[in-house]
Amino acid sequence: MAARIVGWASKSEWIQIYQELYSNDPAQIQHALDRVVAWKSRLDTKMPIAIDCTSSLTAVWLRDSGAHVKGEGALRLAYSMALARFVNLVTDASQDKFYIQPVHVMAKEMALPEWMVSLRHEATHRSLPSLPVLRSGVRFALAWLREKYWEPQLQQCGELTGGAAEKGELDVEGSETVVTCLCGRGFLIPTPEQTTALGLTNYDVFPELPQIDRKFQDFWKPIFELLHQSNSIPLLLERLVQQL
Repeated sequence: MAARIVGWASKSEWIQIYQELYSNDPAQIQHALDRVVAWKSRLDTKMPIAIDCTSSLTAVWLRDSGAHVKGEGALRLAYSMALARFVNLVTDASQDKFYIQPVHVMAKEMALPEWMVSLRHEATHRSLPSLPVLRSGVRFALAWLREKYWEPQLQQCGELTGGAAEKGELDVEGSETVVTCLCGRGFLIPTPEQTTALGLTNYDVFPELPQIDRKFQDFWKPIFELLHQSNSIPLLLERLVQQL
């Protein structure tokens, strides 16, 4: 069976980001949003829709906290775009490619209320809804994502028992797979597209010693910790030397 590629380094990291996305602490929320950006750069188009939608909705919610608000119109637009994207993505994901159903039909099957579909329609085809209505929509969407994705996934995590999977460790075969991936293009050495996604445009460098940007540290630290725990660092170094 082929290994499933995920953006997070371990089950514990996924749980941490879930908790931070739904916390009331702006600093924790921002940290979670930054980690999701790193996950996206690893997964490209394979990012789970629920995580993608949760992060985009939460980002607007954080912006509405006060410090980053530049005007009600811009905030209403950001809310509207995030909500329309949420409805579109979650309904499209369940479509039968041979028999496309209307959005309202798919929404009903997925327990999305009619008012959410109407809100999407109003946001994309009419005047932007009011902030109170948009905030209610985001609260519902985040609760829906929590119920339909995060909590079921968390329950599955809790059902794992024993072995390397429970401890977040790698066996020999898993180490080989991870090291092979890390030595490929776009992993240890990021592509221009990845640096752009991370918002990195320049680097501060001391004359004697290059400095690693904090975003790269956050990106790679969990993976290297996992490799260290499974004694796979020597294997990684050997593979890197072979490519010199």
